[in-house]
Parts: sequence; C-alpha cells; structure tokens
Amino acid sequence: NNYLDLSGNKFTGQIPEELFDMTKMTHYLDIHNNNFNGTIPATVGQLTLMESNFDLSCSGMQKLTGSLPTQFGMLSEMKTYLNLQNCDLAGSIPTQFGEMTNMKSLFDLQSNSLNGTIPTQIGMMSEMKTYFDLSDQSLSGGVPTQIGNWNSLTSYFDVSSNSLAGTVPTQVGGMVNMSSFLDLKTNYIEGTLPSELGNLAQFTYYLDVQMNDITGSVPTELGQMSLFNAYLDLHGNKITGTTPTELGNMVNMTKYLDVSMQKITGTTPTELGRLSGMKSYFDFSQNLVEGPLPTEFGQMTEMTSYLAVKYNRMTGAVPTQMGMLGQMKDYLGLEFNNFTSIPTQLGMLTAMEEYLDVGSNDAACPIPTQFGMMTAFTSYLNMASNKLTGLPTQFGQLTGMTYFFDIRNNPMHATLPTQLGLMSDMTSFLYASTGNLTGTVPTQLGMMTNFDEGSLDMRYNSLTGTVPTEVGQLSLMDSFYTFSGNSITGTLPTEFGKLVAVNGTVHWDYNSLDGQLPTQVGELTLLKKDIKFTNNLLTGTLPTEVGRLTALMDKFDLDGQGRGYDEPGISGSFPTEVGMLTAMTEFAFKVKQNTIGEHLPSQLGQLTAMTAFRNAPSQLAADEIGCDGADLENQNIAGFLPTELGKLTALYTFNMAKNSFWSHLPTQLGNLEGVQECFNLQNTNTTGTLPTQLGKLPIIDTFNVKHNTLTGTLPTEFGLMSTIEKNMDFSKNKLTGEIPSEIGLLTDGTAGSIANFSFAMNSFNGTIPVSLASFTDYNGQIHFEENELCSSNRTAVLGQGWFHAWVPTAIAQISTMVVVADNQRCPTPVPTSLPTVSFEPTAEPTFAPTAVVIDWGFWAGVVGGTLAGIMLLLYVGTFKATATPGIQINALYPVTAVTSFAASFITSLIIKLSLSSSLH
Repeated sequence: NNYLDLSGNKFTGQIPEELFDMTKMTHYLDIHNNNFNGTIPATVGQLTLMESNFDLSCSGMQKLTGSLPTQFGMLSEMKTYLNLQNCDLAGSIPTQFGEMTNMKSLFDLQSNSLNGTIPTQIGMMSEMKTYFDLSDQSLSGGVPTQIGNWNSLTSYFDVSSNSLAGTVPTQVGGMVNMSSFLDLKTNYIEGTLPSELGNLAQFTYYLDVQMNDITGSVPTELGQMSLFNAYLDLHGNKITGTTPTELGNMVNMTKYLDVSMQKITGTTPTELGRLSGMKSYFDFSQNLVEGPLPTEFGQMTEMTSYLAVKYNRMTGAVPTQMGMLGQMKDYLGLEFNNFTSIPTQLGMLTAMEEYLDVGSNDAACPIPTQFGMMTAFTSYLNMASNKLTGLPTQFGQLTGMTYFFDIRNNPMHATLPTQLGLMSDMTSFLYASTGNLTGTVPTQLGMMTNFDEGSLDMRYNSLTGTVPTEVGQLSLMDSFYTFSGNSITGTLPTEFGKLVAVNGTVHWDYNSLDGQLPTQVGELTLLKKDIKFTNNLLTGTLPTEVGRLTALMDKFDLDGQGRGYDEPGISGSFPTEVGMLTAMTEFAFKVKQNTIGEHLPSQLGQLTAMTAFRNAPSQLAADEIGCDGADLENQNIAGFLPTELGKLTALYTFNMAKNSFWSHLPTQLGNLEGVQECFNLQNTNTTGTLPTQLGKLPIIDTFNVKHNTLTGTLPTEFGLMSTIEKNMDFSKNKLTGEIPSEIGLLTDGTAGSIANFSFAMNSFNGTIPVSLASFTDYNGQIHFEENELCSSNRTAVLGQGWFHAWVPTAIAQISTMVVVADNQRCPTPVPTSLPTVSFEPTAEPTFAPTAVVIDWGFWAGVVGGTLAGIMLLLYVGTFKATATPGIQINALYPVTAVTSFAASFITSLIIKLSLSSSLH
C-alpha cells in the first residue's frame, strides 16, 4: 500500500488502467523512465488516499500525451511530490487541481505543451511551501492574483517560458516568507514592476523577470531587500528612468545583478560602489546611461568576472581606480561608449586571462605599455576603433595569447613590431588593419604556426617591402589572410603554395606585387573562393597549374594588373586546364585590364555545374542583378566563341559583352536552357546571322546583341521570348528584311513590360508591324530610328519635331512611345486615305509628284550653306580692307547688304517649301 517502484524499466504501450485500482496506495508510486506512451487513464482518480511521491514524469523514450485528466482533483490528500514534467501533455490545466488543498511541495508540470490560462483555483493551494513549477509551456493569460494567498511559500515559484501577459500582480507582495527563486522570465508580461516586491524582506536569491515587456522605472523599494545576495535579473525589458540609488543598499549582493538591454537613462549612481562584495556578473550594458563611470566601482575589489557597462553613452576617462580590481580574471566590457582615455593602471589587472574590451570609444592616448604586464592573458583583447597611438613592443610579452587580438581602426602611426611574432600560440583573429602602420611585414609572423582558423588582417596600412618567405609556415591557416591596400612590392614567394589548408579569403589586392603568379598556387587544392590579387603589377601568363584547384567554385580575382600598354599585366590565354575545375558554379577568373584572353578554350564546355559567367550570387532574382557590372564583360577576350559553351545548360546568366570575338554566334548557344537572367554579347564584333535557336532561351531580364556586325533577317523565333521584362536590343547591326510580326507577342499587355526595345541603326525595311498594338499599357520606348522603314497611314510626332517616318494607325495608342527618326519616306503614290496635316488652317494638301520625291530639306541646306559661305567671304574681305591703306570700306556695304537679304529670302522660301512638302 505504501511503495511501488516500476521506474527504470522498458515497459511499453499505455499505462494500464488497472494500475490505479490500488485504492489504498498512500505513498510512493513511481513509473517514470520507462517507454510508456499514450494518455493517462482517468482511473488515476481512484488513488484518493495518495499523499506523496507520485511520479509519472517522462524521460528517455517515455512520452505521455493527451490532456490531464480532471480526476487528478480527486487526489485531495496529496501533500508533496506530484511530478508530470517533460512529457507531451496538452490542453489546459484542469481547475480541479485547486482541490488539492493540502499540497505543500513539489508540484511539477514543467516542460509539457499545456495551454490556456493558469486557473485561479490554484490559489486554493494555500499550504504550498516550496516548488511550484509550470514553466516551459504555452500558457497564456495573467499570473493569478490568488498567489498572494500563499503566505507560507518560501521558495521556488516558476512560471517562466510561457506566453503569459498582463502585469506582475501587486499581490506578490503577500508572499512575505518567500526567500528564493521567483521566476517570471521569458513571457509577455507588461506594466511596471510593483513596489510591493519590496515587502519580500526575507528574499535572498534569484528574482528573474528578464525578457518581458515590463516598462516604467526600477522600483526604489527593491533596495529594501537588503538580504538579497545573488541573482537579480531584469534584463531585456523596456525599463526607463534612472538607476535608483537604493540599489546600493543591497550590500550583501555577491553575484549576478543584470539590468542590461533597457532604456535606462541618467548617470550611474556612485552608491553602486557599496556593493563591494560583488564577485561576478554585474551588467549595466546596452542602456542610455551617460556621464562618467564612477570611481567607486574600484571598490569592488573581490570582483573576479564579468563587469560590463558596454553599449552606453558614458564619457570621460576610464577611472584609474579600475586598476584596483586585482582579482579580475575575465570579462571587463567597456566598449561602445565615449570614454576619452584608457588608464595605464589597467595593466595592473595581472590576473586577467580573457576578455578585456575597450574598443569603439573616443580614447585618444597612447596604447598603455603596461598592457604587456598581463602575462596571464590568453584571449580577446580589443582596443579597436579608438584614436589610440603607438604600438608597444611589450605586446610580445603576451606569449600565452591564443585568440582575438584587435587593434584595428586606430591612427597608431607606428611600425608593426617584430615582437608580435612571439605570440606563437595564436590560433586565430589577429586584427591590425587601418592603423597607419609602417615598415615591412615582420618575418616573425611566420612563428605563429598554430594559426588555423584564419583572420590575420593587416590590410589598409602603409606596409612596404616584400612578402617574407616565412608566410609559408602558416600552413594550418584556413581562411581570411589579408594584406590588401598596402605598398608591398616584389614577387609573391613560391612558399605561398605551402598554405595548403587555406580554402578562401586570401587578399593581396591593391599592392605593387610584380612578376608572375607562382606555379605553386596549384598546391592550394582546398581553395574554394575569394582569392584577390586585384590591382597589382603581376605579369606573365596564368599558370597551367590552376587546373589543380579542383575545389575552386568562384572568385579568383586578377583584375587590374599592369599600368597601361607598357605594362600589359597578365597575358596569353586561359589555359585549357581550366576545364578541369568542374566545381566552379560561377566563372572564377576575373581578368579585367589585363591582356589575357586570346581565346576561350573549348574545355570550358566541361564546366557543366557553372551557373554564371559573372561573380555575383546566381540565386538572386533577375531584377536585383541584371546584366550590370558582370563577369567576363570587358575582359579583353578575343577569338572565337567555342561551340562547346552550348553544353553549359546550368548557366543562369551569360554576359560576355565588350570583348572582341570576331566570330559567328554558335547555334549551340540555343541549348543554354537555364539562361534566364541575361544574355549579353553587346559590342563583341560578332558577325554572321542570328541563330533561330536563340529564340527558345527563357530569358527574363535582358537580351542584348547591340553594336555588332550581325547580318541577315531577324528570325521569327524571337517572338517566342515572351518572358523578357527589361531589355531587348538589336541596335547598331546590319540586320535587313522586315521586322517579323511575331515581335508583337513579346508583351502580356501590362505595365512594366520591356523597358527598352530597340531595332535602331540597322537596315530593316517594310513597315512597322501592326502586331505591336498588343503593347496597350506599354510604358517604355521602342526604337526604330535610322532604318529604311515605311508606312502609309499616319504621320508620327515625337517631342518637338517632325520625323521622316510613319506609324501605322493600328498602334496609334502607343505612338508617343515609338522613336522613328531618320527612316525613309513612303513610296508614292500616297493613298488618298492619308490624313491632311498642316500648320495653317487654309493650307491645302500638296503631294509630291508620282515619279519624283524632292528632298526640300536637303536642298535648303545646300543653298543656305552656299550663301552663308559667300557672306563669310565678304565679311573677311571687309576685315582685310580695314588694314589696307587706300581701300574704301563704305564701297563694300551695298554688296554685303544685298547678299544678306538674298540669302535670307531664298533660305526662308526653301524651308517653307520643305515644310509644306513634309506636311503633305
């Protein structure tokens, strides 16, 4: 009747209903840590004499589901230890639990999936003394005010990690015997913290309301909890106002006082210095606190770890008294304030082992040499983004340093000390960029042979000299090895090939490296992406050994080598071995402003995983990238386009604009069924005809073959490109014949269709297709200028002038979008249906003779130009006469006047005739 322990077995299936037929059971029924599943039988209500130790909790494979039976309320004799934690019970908490009025301790329903509100009947458990846990559920509503009746509760009330709302009830002040563990964290509780919390005068440990939506100020009454010695956590709320000085009354506080991540303003009270017994975790960071850091903080001499006031608006000097925290071992966070100096006394924190951060302040002083005294330091020393000067050689004394040393973004104006190499245990994150550092790259950096996680950052300084061969000793380094933006000269040493662990982000761009890229680069077989040698003085050819970089996916950047024709940069051709780089998803080699590229090797057709001939993320939508700024554009590539490019069916974009292929377009390019974003061969000297096969490309963004010497007709198949949204450009070629009517299929009639549609500067003849009438809501421009097009239905007007072209009546609704300048006039005779247009109300239409079309505009120019020339000669003669004795100037006036009048009259007559002819 008193003891049945079935725990720790492997019973499976549902809990048998008959198990609860033991109606005389009073103590200890334990079935946890089995493999039971399913629901709890309602027969549990038969255990009416049960008083303690009823354990149905779930662990391992045991997982009870369903709702809590209301029959639990029949266990009215229960006094202690009802455990149903860590199951998968759902539904609401039955109100019948309130009938357990004798319950005194350990009521545990934590870590289930219960929802609904906490029933107010829970308040009837007024005998509860310790451990009430409903945490980690989906409970909603408010914290019941009835808990104020629990004046016998001494510890552990936990409703954290739910979805509770409302306010912290003032009735919590009725729990006057509460001494520890009141946990309301991670809910949606609002309103202010009640001043009644100050009534918990016996409270010593763990009050947690973090990560709620609490507003208002910190109650001054918290200072009445003078016995409080550990763990007051208010962080992550919306508390405002100033820090109450009364917090200084918690003189027994030894650890964990956290009011971070709020909107607290004002200055830091000096009274906080009275918390001299604090040993760890004092956090006032991420607020709006201003003013100085109180010197009284130096009285916390027992502090060993985690003192943080970071991310505030504090000003003035960091107090010298901070050097009195002699027992401090880790985490002093002063970063992201406006402190103006760093005291040398911080070097007295000789027990410090990790995390000293004074970065991102306004400290304008020399870097204290005394930092070299912190010889126990191992990781995370940050002084970045200040106005610090100098770089002490004493840093070399931090020989135990392994991780994160950051002095970047300071105007140090110092040489890079060789002593940094003594930090031979460094494994990662050494930042010294943007510091006006001078001198050569120390050979001693090669002593950091344990560097294995990358981020050796010396970029944007003024380092000179050559690359030391010792760089090859950093053979464990995997990434982010950068000396960009210096003035380093000489050749890249062959030892560079010893960095066999490197997989990406190796930057030597914007230096003055010269010579050939060493063949040993082929040893970097783990290299995947982001290799930069941009803007150096490299010469020679691209070594064939690059074919060994079989892990390379994208971005091997060699742009901008050389300085003009006398220094041609990298030359020759792409080696055929690039066809072995089958992991490439985007063509990796960027070679702008070089002379490489006599031809593209046919072996490129082997790179079937490649999605783009550019170096931008192929997964971005077309409207985010387009054809701008890409890839193999303007790379000085010449020769024929290999037919094998048609095998790259995974290509998403194909941009080779502004090269010099001087070849026909291979019909095989029509197989690039993945090209959706861009097909761009603008200005590539491409010849021949447009293959009909290109009409099946599913392009969304741009199709551009502008500025080539393409001939022949425009295939009707281009009318199948109905997905194009931005640009379709055939201009500046030698295309002939009529524009096919199928072009009218290239829109769905909605606004935002092709923004630029150009057939200009070809030799198209015939008429503008009436099928363009489908462009009803078109808001771009269609260019037909400088062709041989004609129509006989309607004169087109665009802008200020009259143009020599005609637009069909059928597309009159889009005529303002059509540019048709400089096309030929219609052949005569002109049909009588041609509308009459005139500048004068009484003008009669006059048609040109049937067999002859006189270009009055041309003859107006000829005659007008001739007369203007005569006038110029006469005026010149007049000018010369003024310098010749005996010549009568007045004799020339009548001739000049008559000539001017004649020129004006004849030119006006011809222009009028020309306009009259054009109008008709």
